[in-house]
Amino acid sequence: MKRQLLFCGIMLLVISHADAQQHWKFGVSTIKASLFYPSIKNFSGPYHPGFSFLGERLVKTRKNSNKIISFEGGFYHHEYFQNGIFLLGGINYEYPIKSKLKLSWGPRLGYLHTFSPTGKYQHIDGEFKQIKDWGRPTGLVGLALGVEYPMINIKDSQNSVDLFFNYQVLVEGPFAPGAGVPVIPHIFSSLGIKVKLF
Repeated sequence: MKRQLLFCGIMLLVISHADAQQHWKFGVSTIKASLFYPSIKNFSGPYHPGFSFLGERLVKTRKNSNKIISFEGGFYHHEYFQNGIFLLGGINYEYPIKSKLKLSWGPRLGYLHTFSPTGKYQHIDGEFKQIKDWGRPTGLVGLALGVEYPMINIKDSQNSVDLFFNYQVLVEGPFAPGAGVPVIPHIFSSLGIKVKLF
């Protein structure tokens, strides 16, 4: 837990010292959560819904790319496995392509707090009784791939409403090392919109 708080503090410090003339983008997205390794099957099968809020700050512009600090917070629901609240931070490397299309990739590091969707039970006096579920803290590490396209240009400004799709391959751990499962994979497929506010 201390490591996750330290990470969040470092991210906020880096963001606060970024060039004040660069801009912030904020967005919202819907998530399809999967517990598979990367595959085409991540786009089909059962739908485990979620949502997230995200923010990005442009920190460096080069001739053919941009460097962006990113943070994201959200929730997902898996009916038979676990519900999760997550915080993710990372760096995106963005590459503009023809017709305003942008491709990006970047590492991710974060915190995940999970809860049982069916409740938590303990064997007490010969029977199972439901007890308070305070959840379980774990870490997340992984890689994000993304694509972004401006849908609506806002008049009298350089702002736009951008449609984006992110595909995040994450590993949760420690999961259950005592049971021989130290980590498990997560796939977050996100579709949403972003807008530059300031």
